[in-house]
Amino acid sequence: MPMKIPTNEELTDPQLEIQDLPISGRYLITGGPGSGKTTIAIRRTEFIKKDSPNSSVQTFLFTNTLNDFFGDGVRSLRVNSNVTVWAKWQVGFLRSHEDWEFNTGDRVPKSVWPTLSRRILDNHPLEETLYDHLIIDEAQDYSVSDLSVMNQIADNVTVFADENQRLRDRGIEDVDEIKEVLSIDEEDCYDLKENHRNTKEIMASAVSLAPEEIDIDPDNIMKSGQKPRIISNQNSDKEIEYISRVIKNNRQKDIGILHLENTVIESLYDELSNYNDNEINYEIMRRQRFNFSIPSPKLCTLDSAKGLEFDIVLMPRMNQDYYYEHPKNLKRIYVGMTRAREDLLISYSGGYPTVYLSQIDPETVKRVQNQ
Repeated sequence: MPMKIPTNEELTDPQLEIQDLPISGRYLITGGPGSGKTTIAIRRTEFIKKDSPNSSVQTFLFTNTLNDFFGDGVRSLRVNSNVTVWAKWQVGFLRSHEDWEFNTGDRVPKSVWPTLSRRILDNHPLEETLYDHLIIDEAQDYSVSDLSVMNQIADNVTVFADENQRLRDRGIEDVDEIKEVLSIDEEDCYDLKENHRNTKEIMASAVSLAPEEIDIDPDNIMKSGQKPRIISNQNSDKEIEYISRVIKNNRQKDIGILHLENTVIESLYDELSNYNDNEINYEIMRRQRFNFSIPSPKLCTLDSAKGLEFDIVLMPRMNQDYYYEHPKNLKRIYVGMTRAREDLLISYSGGYPTVYLSQIDPETVKRVQNQ
């Protein structure tokens, strides 16, 4: 699934305006799924480097997956820019200041990661900036202390965010807080309203399940297609058979297979590989990484899929035993549904669907029995 970067001729006027903003300044770009935030972040990087080739541009991504996806796009434009996972940058900074107690290969306790930015702020006050310009994607997933560090290390910032896609408790709930921490004026805020990824039908279904009211104007969704399908399978073997058939019939498509739980993803990978006698090369996420140059069906968790997109999204095993109830899960499922460019297939087996499926407006989906 190589990153597909539209040409300048394919960008809309609002997207071009953001891409071509003066390189000196601090800007906040908001927009829902499919509005082109990541694409414009890449194009913005290219614009800055062409305008000022010697400037240092640093991009921060929250996950390895999105980092690889973004990096693939930057490399396709032959842009020389630094693209780094935020946690890796933090560790590198602390190591360079002899303030990192772990050796390469050590298992770092989970409790350490949320403290890194606070440690940088408290122990290593910066007297000068480190970069000419920062590009920050998915800013709603960073904490206030994360953004406070970023605020100190660059004079110029272009930040992209969507508060409705916040999946982490430490993240920012309100974009006004992003503006405050990064000192962004109201007149330097831009909102991308059009959706260029999803169809009207996919978004209608996803929005009906969203955990809070999301203001989506159908007129701003550029494409139409068929309704998402919810497939009830007699048993799990029938579900694997159905998924395999969809994949075999769409070999030229980018396909994402998404689930809430990593253990289920691993089980699906084994079952699908065995069912197809390894005829199809499935790729399961390892250490939050994919090889985006390989056009193979990709399996990952809903959290790891954020920022990615696929022609077809399959969301199998949506059984009540596999989808524990948690306030964040509605938002996770919403994010997963909105990864689909053309088609969205949701399935379960054995007659016990997760309660979340009942929260999708039945008028927005088509139900299919696979017996």
